[in-house]
Amino acid sequence: MYRETGDPESAIWLLGDSNPKSENAEPDAVDPEYPLNPLDSRHPTRHNIWTPVLDVVQRHLFVARRSRLDDSGLYVRNAVGNPAHRREKEQRSREIAELRNLLDRYRPPLLVPFAAFAYEFARHSLPGIDGVPQSWTVWNVKLLAGQFDEAISCLTGPDAGGRLESTTVLPLLHAIGARQFRYCHREFSHGSGNYFEYVGGRIAAVLIG
Repeated sequence: MYRETGDPESAIWLLGDSNPKSENAEPDAVDPEYPLNPLDSRHPTRHNIWTPVLDVVQRHLFVARRSRLDDSGLYVRNAVGNPAHRREKEQRSREIAELRNLLDRYRPPLLVPFAAFAYEFARHSLPGIDGVPQSWTVWNVKLLAGQFDEAISCLTGPDAGGRLESTTVLPLLHAIGARQFRYCHREFSHGSGNYFEYVGGRIAAVLIG
């Protein structure tokens, strides 16, 4: 599996969790002719977590600006390569340092991690942040929603000028579980009942300005 894909000069970065376990198996267990990218567009995961949000963003952009976001070159990577490294402190720290160097070099305006681990990883990868990540298990749907709203408010409020000159982390969910999908939609959208419409609309408002 490739470590990254897309253009690091992109204004929006997507951060997944880790490579699928199958991509860290024995070499002959992986098809070398068709390697995967992080959040590969051929895999249903990307279309469960990002495509519905992007669809709402595109609709708002088209209505407001008669334009669309070119998502073909968005920079995408996983927080860690091997999923086992999530719990290995030294390896995790090396991965954090690598992402921090990339963020310091390219300074993307928006970093979008999916779910708890990627969000906690992203927070500690921001340049100038010291310390080691706390357990990502502290983050739940309600808390991630609060972090998303706080970040969006900083970008759209009266004092938002210049905020996109530094990296803002916008946490999204990794999946809307089949058994809990109504709960996830309701809690993240603060009662509107549609997570995708809520976050897509708010991200579009940032891009429209």
